[in-house]
Amino acid sequence: MEEANMTRQGVSQLTIRIEEVQREFHDHSKVMDDITEKQRTFYEAIAKNREEKRRPLENKFCLISLEQKQEQEQLKHQLEQQQQQ
Repeated sequence: MEEANMTRQGVSQLTIRIEEVQREFHDHSKVMDDITEKQRTFYEAIAKNREEKRRPLENKFCLISLEQKQEQEQLKHQLEQQQQQ
């Protein structure tokens, strides 16, 4: 009888410990989910920052390219006029 009682106590203690471990696991899972979400937000912010920096550079390069084309057209037009004279 005493042996059965000790077995019940052991099972009860193990059950309590299992529940504690499950709660700890749940807590750790929640922390990991929070970290993953923060990482996602962080990487999105980096991507947005890069995009915001890239866009003005692209616009500047397009403007420079357009200006160069206009200069080339003007020079070509001037050369044609000189050749006609």
